[in-house]
Amino acid sequence: LYGRGAIAGTLNYLTREVGDTVEARVETGIGSHGWRRLGALAQTPTIDGGALLLAVEAQSGDGWRDRTGREEVNAFAKHRAD
Repeated sequence: LYGRGAIAGTLNYLTREVGDTVEARVETGIGSHGWRRLGALAQTPTIDGGALLLAVEAQSGDGWRDRTGREEVNAFAKHRAD
């Protein structure tokens, strides 16, 4: 799809490991052409001895030329059971 003469590709999708510590984080970004980003992450141990990770992110932008704007919302959850 991309690159000079490309006819195939490889995708290696690795998700974040769920740790044993309590963690909370909020991230934000702003850039040119109306680009904006907001993300939040929370991680906590659970009663069953495992851990839970939740992450949410939203991005939007007007694009640098006609019809290249985009809006994207992602949510991710992962539970580790011991």
